[in-house]
Amino acid sequence: MNPSHKRRLRAKNPRRARLTEAEFRALEANLARKQGREPGGAPEAKPSKMRNKRVTIGERTFASMREADRFVLLSAAQDAGEITELQCQVRFVLAPAVDIGEKRKKPALRYFADFVYVVVKTGVYGEAGQTIVEDSKGFQTRAYRDRKHLMKTVHGIDIREV
Repeated sequence: MNPSHKRRLRAKNPRRARLTEAEFRALEANLARKQGREPGGAPEAKPSKMRNKRVTIGERTFASMREADRFVLLSAAQDAGEITELQCQVRFVLAPAVDIGEKRKKPALRYFADFVYVVVKTGVYGEAGQTIVEDSKGFQTRAYRDRKHLMKTVHGIDIREV
C-alpha cells in the first residue's frame, strides 16, 4: 500500500490520526484479495497496451518478440554480407522544437525507426546501395501513420513495415 493510499484512508476519519497495525494489515489483506494476489506480495504487472512482451537478446532489449526476431534475421543477413551498417532505434527529427507562447516550449516531433541498414546485394532486402528504414509493426496506430506520412514528406523516406 503506497503512502498516498494511507493518507487517503486517514483523511476519511479525521478524528483518528493513525491506523492501528492490525487495521492496516486487514486493509492490506483485503486489497490484496481484490487484486488477486497474496497479502504482502507484489501486485501483478499490468499488460502493455498492445500486449507485447519485452525481450532481451545479449545486452539489447527489444520492445516486442517480433522486433527481436527481425533483429536476429537482419544480424544473420549482415554476417552473410547481404546488408551492412545495421542500426537499431535510429532517431529522425520530423519537426524541430518550437516556442508557441505557452508555458513550455513544445519538443521536437521525432520518429524512432526500429532498424536502418544499407543493402549490399540486390535480392530479398532491396536494390544494392539502397538504405532501408524498417519498423516491426503488429498494429498501426494513428500516431504511427502520421509519422510515416511526415517521414515521406520531410525526409523523402518510405518506411518498410515487417
